[in-house]
Formats: sequence, structure tokens, C-alpha cells
Amino acid sequence: MSDEKFDLIETTIEEIHEAFRAGDVTSRELTERYVERIEAYDRDGPELNGIVTLNRDAVARAAELDRAFEE
Repeated sequence: MSDEKFDLIETTIEEIHEAFRAGDVTSRELTERYVERIEAYDRDGPELNGIVTLNRDAVARAAELDRAFEE
């Protein structure tokens, strides 16, 4: 996924849907980007502690969804 095509911070739900339809982002890529952001700000950075739990299987589940939509 290209950062130029998809700005995680400023994007809207509709833009996420458009990116999915255009093939600019997959569920797995989007989930990985959000997990990276959570780690950067909530765990490794200023430690905001805004996330209580994070599903350890989130990326794997997103990949499953991508495969299901390919069929």
C-alpha cells in the first residue's frame, strides 16, 4: 500500500471503502497500519495507554477476510 494513495490519519470511512474497491489497500494492510500506529503512540511513544487490549489475531483475521473477498 502506498502512503501517497492512503493517508491513515486524515482518511474517512468512505475513503477507506474507496481504497478497498480500488485495490489500494487490503484489510491486512490497513490493520497492520493501525497496529503500528497504536504501538507508536500507545506503547512505544508517549504511552497514552488509550488501548486496553489489542486482538493478537487481528492481522491474521484481516488476512482471512481478504481471502474471503477474493473468492
